[in-house]
Amino acid sequence: MKQATMEGAYSDPLYGGNKDLEGWKMKEYPGAQMSYGQQIDSEEFVQTDLDMVSLIDYQSQSTEELSEM
Repeated sequence: MKQATMEGAYSDPLYGGNKDLEGWKMKEYPGAQMSYGQQIDSEEFVQTDLDMVSLIDYQSQSTEELSEM
């Protein structure tokens, strides 16, 4: 039961949990960042500078890019 609760609270919303990214916000987790190495290496990096992103956001972005082609 604990495992299922953790998965629901912290999984990507694409899978039906973590409504409004609340689980990630509590943990200050930046979400499904595909790459943020350049930001981390920056002297001025603060974790809260990253916009929170879910897999749904990436799917939407990919769909928009394809429709522009």
